[in-house]
Amino acid sequence: MNALHYFSAVISAVTLFLITCVINCPVLSFISLVPFLYSLNKSSGFFCYIKMSLLFFFSYYFLSFCFLLKLSSLLDLPDVVGAIVSFFATAVTALLTATIHLLPTAVIYRFSKRRIFDGVCYSAMFTLGEFFVSSAIPVGVPITSVSLSLVSFTPFIQSASVFGCLFLTFITVVINALFVSILSTRFISAKSLLSGLLIVLIFFCNTLFGTIRINTFDMSGETLNVSVLQTDKSGLSKWANNGLSSLSNYSSFLKSIKNSDMIFLPETAITRSLDDISQTGELNELVNSTDAEILSGIFYSENGKTYNAYCAFTKDKTAVYLKNILVPFGEFTFFGNKLFDGTDSLSSAKNISALYAKNATVATAICIESIYPKIIRRQVAQGGEIIAVATNDSWFENTHLQRLHLRHSVLRSVENSRYLVRSANSGISAIISPLGKKIAELPEGESGTINAQIVKLSNKTPYTVLGNIWIIIVAALFLYIAFIDFKQTSRIRLFKLDF
Repeated sequence: MNALHYFSAVISAVTLFLITCVINCPVLSFISLVPFLYSLNKSSGFFCYIKMSLLFFFSYYFLSFCFLLKLSSLLDLPDVVGAIVSFFATAVTALLTATIHLLPTAVIYRFSKRRIFDGVCYSAMFTLGEFFVSSAIPVGVPITSVSLSLVSFTPFIQSASVFGCLFLTFITVVINALFVSILSTRFISAKSLLSGLLIVLIFFCNTLFGTIRINTFDMSGETLNVSVLQTDKSGLSKWANNGLSSLSNYSSFLKSIKNSDMIFLPETAITRSLDDISQTGELNELVNSTDAEILSGIFYSENGKTYNAYCAFTKDKTAVYLKNILVPFGEFTFFGNKLFDGTDSLSSAKNISALYAKNATVATAICIESIYPKIIRRQVAQGGEIIAVATNDSWFENTHLQRLHLRHSVLRSVENSRYLVRSANSGISAIISPLGKKIAELPEGESGTINAQIVKLSNKTPYTVLGNIWIIIVAALFLYIAFIDFKQTSRIRLFKLDF
């Protein structure tokens, strides 16, 4: 195994990072893994296979998590020490995530890695690795996924409404593996021709399904006029006395919004607790400043615990959603009940429950929750008619996190066939259709409002009802490879043909 093969793994990792997190070029998704998979086919021995795989996954995740390096400017430490701590945190997070993702693919080394079925098996294990990452809360952080590179290819991503975003990862990796199958044999052979035919068939069928769905999707339902307020305040200035923590600063914004049924504010737009602003009378002042229902991030205290919450306010009703998945070290620590700045850790809700606002039942996700499909899926299954994502990404301004985080929202809207309203402090705020098309968007760093008319929908997608149930088949394949097929290390026969 020469250095070129390891270099190929890094090239694939960098390319996948760029199209997943930075640039918009979905066509590269179908070939980005080819250098890595081709070199993996040439690997000799288990340890070479593992080293190359670990290099790929670590490089990919380290680049994806490099926005964490911004933490150095937020830590109350000398610059050099802060930089070392943030680099170490990024590397450890990347290594843990890479290891979790690598585990299922490690069993594939027993195959010859030279046949079509091997590529399908590897793709299934790659997808299972992504599933493990999304399930290993809070150690696994599924901030990146191969499916995120496809969000602008609207017809192709519609199959997520049936199988979820993991299915997009699976078929994308399969296409990459089939290209490797062509490259690893004679250009004109039964294997290469079959591989090419399968590429065309997979791509065509998935795109055809998406095109039909886009042109036949039923948008009928009760309409709502919604508005999203975005500020240009940084994460720190929002908490200062002269920031938007004073509710009176919202009045001019709210009064300027006309004919809106619901107004969406970002995560922790109100930087105090619900009890606090209720007792001071500021809540009544805020609600009376507009006829619309106001949805805002706020803190909520109950039974001695404090939660990061999202509330819907009207003159006669207040509804509350409590955050389930917290940000490690930002909202809680694994040791003790104090954060690094001395404040108390927040509590997480025990149950996932939709926000039953006056004008609609809202499937809600606060910040990091939007990257976990199950949070929104379960609330839509409970009757969620629209989706709201409230976040504050301003801590990581001038990084790829804002755009990356937005791409998750596109997939959540498609998976559940719901309009999605995303309100982000300092950006990127957006309103997204059930088909994953951005109706309106406000760029990072700008303040203002966006307005749109959306529809409350009630029909549930197969994914909303069944979730990732198809992963059971993949898990069964994993068990077969790992424990049953121990002796069969060199040949896979499918329909009596050596593919």
